[in-house]
Amino acid sequence: MRTYLTFLALLLFIACSKKAPVFNETRQADFYLNAGKVYFQKVYTGSVSFISAEKELTAHNSPTGGIQVKQMTEDKIMGVILAYPVDWQSYMGKRIKAIEDMKRPLNATFEIEKNGNSYTVTVRNIWFTDGLKSSNQQHNVIENYIVQDDGFSFRKDKNSISIIHHLSQRLESWFFLKGGGLGDRF
Repeated sequence: MRTYLTFLALLLFIACSKKAPVFNETRQADFYLNAGKVYFQKVYTGSVSFISAEKELTAHNSPTGGIQVKQMTEDKIMGVILAYPVDWQSYMGKRIKAIEDMKRPLNATFEIEKNGNSYTVTVRNIWFTDGLKSSNQQHNVIENYIVQDDGFSFRKDKNSISIIHHLSQRLESWFFLKGGGLGDRF
C-alpha cells in the first residue's frame, strides 16, 4: 500500500511539473502570421531534382484540380494549387470540426526554392472554393477561420489549433520531395 501511494504521488508530481505548451501568436506548426496574412513555410533537408519534381508534383492531380507548375527555373518552382480536396476526417486520432467552407477544395499559390542540400516551400494566398460563386474568393480566405478578428494573432481555441496543425501536416506531405520524387502523399 505504501509503495502504491509513493508511486501515485510520484506520478502526480510528474504530471504537475510538466509545463503546458506555450501558445505562439504568430506561429503554429509551419504556419506563420505576418501583417494579417497567413502563410505556410517549411524547410526540407535533402537534395532535389526539379526536373522530376514537376512530374511528381502533378502526378496525383484529378481532372477537377491539383497542383500546377506555372514557372520553373534552375533554383525555383512557382505554381498554384487549384481545387485540391483536403481530408478532414481526423488529426492525430481526434475528429476535426472543420467549418463547412473549409471542407471545400483548397486553393493557393506556392514557391519551392533550392538552398544547397535543402529546399524551402512557401504556400501563400490560401483560400477555399466557394461552391456557389467561384469568383467570390475574398470571403473564404483562411484568415477568416484561424486568425483573431484583430488580425494580430492566431485563434487560441483547441479546434482552430487542430485545424492549423492538420493543414500544416497536409501541405507538408504534398510537397515532401525525396531525391527528385515525392513520397506517398496520402
